[in-house]
Amino acid sequence: MKGFTIESNVLPKSSEDDKEQQNKKVTTNGNMNEIEATEILAEQIRKLKAFSYDDLCKRIDKEETFEVIGMSGVKYQLEFQFMWDDKPNNNLRVWVNIDDFGPRVYFPMTKCFIISPKGKFIGE
Repeated sequence: MKGFTIESNVLPKSSEDDKEQQNKKVTTNGNMNEIEATEILAEQIRKLKAFSYDDLCKRIDKEETFEVIGMSGVKYQLEFQFMWDDKPNNNLRVWVNIDDFGPRVYFPMTKCFIISPKGKFIGE
């Protein structure tokens, strides 16, 4: 995987006071902290968008799965999927899914982006 490593960063754990404050602000769906999951998802999308179209195309029809620890101490599972958006060698769609190994494993939070062969992001 040379040239295409996305670190499965372990986010720093916050102090007990920070966790208490964060828990007061959190809305959840099931057990998943949607605010924290959204932040992790956005960070992973940002990292993926830093890669070139050609580098992303090397991952076509492959899935990558790894775990990260959120600031709250919760473990999340991330899954990346890379596929042609319409036809081969054209626009590429990249999906990023996140769940917390709870009920959301069946309905993960999902974001995606589309990149053209010229490296332009479609729909943004």
